[in-house]
Amino acid sequence: MQSEGTVATAGYKLTTLLLHADGASFVTLTIDDDLRGCIGALEAHQPLAEDA
Repeated sequence: MQSEGTVATAGYKLTTLLLHADGASFVTLTIDDDLRGCIGALEAHQPLAEDA
């Protein structure tokens, strides 16, 4: 699994099981350490592949 502060690359692989399990995703956008926006959920409510 990814840890906080890391970036998933195109070669990063998750199993189909994990992508279809309920999961949550949250994204923050920053420019020069200034928060520019955020979106997502902190609690799982749908399959991770759909949430992302």
